[in-house]
Amino acid sequence: MRRSIVVISILLSLAVLSSTAQRSSVSLPSVTNVNGEHVDVMQMSHARPVIAIRFLGAICSHCMEQIVQINGLATTFKTSNAHVVVFSEDPLEKCRETITEYHLDSTLITMCNDSASRCSRALGTTITEADGSVTELHAFLVVDRGTVVFEKYSTSPMMALQAVVDLLATLPERKSPTAP
Repeated sequence: MRRSIVVISILLSLAVLSSTAQRSSVSLPSVTNVNGEHVDVMQMSHARPVIAIRFLGAICSHCMEQIVQINGLATTFKTSNAHVVVFSEDPLEKCRETITEYHLDSTLITMCNDSASRCSRALGTTITEADGSVTELHAFLVVDRGTVVFEKYSTSPMMALQAVVDLLATLPERKSPTAP
């Protein structure tokens, strides 16, 4: 019994460490915001930390719960100078409707369309299986200065937002993008 607990503890520790490993050479295709503009997460992260979230669309109640929780923490995330980019295959009109329906703070959250799941496929969260079926995963990344400083891929949205707030507090400060 004690041996099982030790093994489980080690495996959990390894899972946490792998989620916080830094990857600098990630290349992600841009996504398109509701104004039809291309959003480059990696480039944006040089001006401020970016939380990039691949979600399954407005039809996923768990995904929307995650985004609503982030929206509720808008002041906290803004204090960290972070910006949130959420993307799915939802068409731009659906993205606009979702922003309105959920009263999302557009100064914090940019909702985007990921045309043909290009960004999702680059992340490895849209997987075409050998039998032709498609597996869709959620992704949650924190990108700072072009480096992924946190990543989590799973079958459900990440709800441990306090851990992200804590991580953002450890990132080196930089001037606000509105500062001269």
